Amino acid sequence: MDKLPSILGGSPSLNRSQIEKWPRPVGIRTIKKINQILEAGKFAMGKETENFEKDFANYCGAKFSILVTSGSEALSQALHALSISKGDEVIIPALGFISNLSTVIISGAKPILADIDPLTSNISPKSVKKLITEKTKAIVLIAYGGTPYDIHEFRQLIEGKAIYLIEDASHAHGGEIRGKKIGTYGHIGCFSFDQNKLMTSGQGGAIVTNNEKIFEDLKMRRNFGLDRKNSIPQWLYFPVISSNCKPTDITALMLSEQLDRLEDDIKIRKNNFDKLTENLC
Repeated sequence: MDKLPSILGGSPSLNRSQIEKWPRPVGIRTIKKINQILEAGKFAMGKETENFEKDFANYCGAKFSILVTSGSEALSQALHALSISKGDEVIIPALGFISNLSTVIISGAKPILADIDPLTSNISPKSVKKLITEKTKAIVLIAYGGTPYDIHEFRQLIEGKAIYLIEDASHAHGGEIRGKKIGTYGHIGCFSFDQNKLMTSGQGGAIVTNNEKIFEDLKMRRNFGLDRKNSIPQWLYFPVISSNCKPTDITALMLSEQLDRLEDDIKIRKNNFDKLTENLC
């Protein structure tokens, strides 16, 4: 007779102590730096944020990076930066998180749900092809569970069309497609630093892009729509209507430590996955 599963009274095949705890604790060095910020009373977005943005862009292989308050906010600001609004259609996968849907609705555009590939849980290029219309302004790709999609199929689909590719890489920090980081193939890549992500600051998000015009627009949108470059005095010129999604330097410090050890963390997560797969399959 087969051994009973643990949920029915059998012995667990895997002890929780065999799986490394996640997320990993914040290191002593980072705690000391955070204490210095707290003692100085300078909590807001500053030098640490700027340092992380440069390092994260370099790690991803992108020209620019913007740190924001959540992955959902990253998606929302990306849509606004691409001037997606009422009358437009945005194709998204039927499998994803609520913010993949809600951010499109909030922008005023119409979300169009595409089927997923049952083998990868990612959006299906065949389904997307059938859904593209004259109103299609963007396609959102999610690397669901960190599984890469065939980016080249989607690039072929939009060739010669005024359609943007937005990569939701919330599950895929450090993931690659043919040697290039997920999040850098499209016009914009969005990341989440939520509690259960590979990199986490409790809450947080980031946007990467190689387009300087998009980058400058995102910098304004993160800060109420303020254009610092052309403001005289500095606080009077708000050329776009936007909200506040500025991060803190404490968030940036936590993420900087994790970026330094990200390759090791990826190995730990893979080891956890291998143990679960071995004992549950």
